[in-house]
Amino acid sequence: MNTLSQEQIRETLRNTPSDYLKKSLEQRNPGPLSAGSTFHETQTLESLCDVEWIRYEDPDCGDPAISFRGALPGKLGIASLSNMDIDTIVFLRPAHKGESVIKNENSPHCGERATELVGDLSNVDSGVSYTTLLLGPSEDSSTGWAFWTLFPGPCSFQWPEVGFESLTKR
Repeated sequence: MNTLSQEQIRETLRNTPSDYLKKSLEQRNPGPLSAGSTFHETQTLESLCDVEWIRYEDPDCGDPAISFRGALPGKLGIASLSNMDIDTIVFLRPAHKGESVIKNENSPHCGERATELVGDLSNVDSGVSYTTLLLGPSEDSSTGWAFWTLFPGPCSFQWPEVGFESLTKR
């Protein structure tokens, strides 16, 4: 089990390239650039460093990442269709703003953009009281770890990969 001190976690966050951290926070902070799971209140590098991050063995956190949880509330950007109103409109689109490409060479969709199902979740109770922080190995960090991502709620299981280009051909 990988254990890092709070100071090592803060150091890892501080060593994150500013453009990568900025893009990550834009996605998670409330506002026009937010996507997926979002914080209730705007966060900064300083506020992330103030959180007490506790090592948590999330069963859906894939190696070699390690996961931590901190008391930073937000709203999940994912919900079960069974929790949505029957008249909720959903649609398929390229995942992660079209930047997510399927890399599994065994998939018939390898090289295609990944697909996500999107809908208005404002009527779904999906508030969470914690945020997950994922760190992974880094060759150029003094702590040996690098910031990978963070999001309100738990890691989610791996959805089946569906190529957007294959869907549009159908």
